Amino acid sequence: MTIEKVQQCIISALICAVASFPVGALVATSVSMDQDDSGSDAVVLCVMAVAIGVLAVGAGRLVHRIEPLSPYVLMGAIPGLATIAYILAR
Repeated sequence: MTIEKVQQCIISALICAVASFPVGALVATSVSMDQDDSGSDAVVLCVMAVAIGVLAVGAGRLVHRIEPLSPYVLMGAIPGLATIAYILAR
């Protein structure tokens, strides 16, 4: 591997690590808010988690000089969408 490729991998791993903390916090907060009967507020927090996840995956793709708009970007939405499904199923 070249030094540039290693740098790209490290930066994309840092982007994922930094983005996972607010996504996890928003998801955990939305689940606890749902237990307090604040369902609509919990869904709004999950939508914010979806946005952060999608932006993080897009940023990782940009670091690798890959087109950021692709179906793979939707992988960043999985935690937020799963939490929305959990909240609405309750």
